[in-house]
Amino acid sequence: MKERWREGYKVVFVTRNRRLVSEMGPHIDGVVEYKVGKKTVPSSGCGPLCIYTTLRAAVLETFRFLYNWRDFKNTYAVYNCTYTPSRKKTVWLDKDWSKARLKDLSDGTALAEAVVLGTRVPDTEVERVFEHGFSMGE
Repeated sequence: MKERWREGYKVVFVTRNRRLVSEMGPHIDGVVEYKVGKKTVPSSGCGPLCIYTTLRAAVLETFRFLYNWRDFKNTYAVYNCTYTPSRKKTVWLDKDWSKARLKDLSDGTALAEAVVLGTRVPDTEVERVFEHGFSMGE
C-alpha cells in the first residue's frame, strides 16, 4: 500500500551539539534523532511519533511547559514536516510510562509512522504565533 504523506509541524529539542531530538529531550527513553530531509521512524518498541497539524498547535502546546520565549528559543525549534499518519490511537510517552490516547493529547496533535523534517520555521514567525495565541487568552 502506498504511503500518503501529509504536511504538518514538528517541534524538536536542540541539544548543545545541535542534534535535533524528540521534543521531550535527550534524557527520555526511546528518544528519536531527526535529520532534515531524512525519513525518521520511532525507536524500537516506541511510538508512534507526535506531530502537530498546525503551527499554532505546535507553538501553544510547547509553550505550556516553558516559562518564556528565551527558554524556547534557546532549546527548541519548529520545523515544517511531512508525515505518514499512524492508524494507532495511543502513543508511548516513555518506555516506563503509560500510553497516552490521541483523544487525550492537545488539539492539533497527530500520530505519525514516519516524519521527514523540511525547513525550520523562522523564530520570528514562532514568536508572532506565540504572542498572538496567548494574547487571545489561550
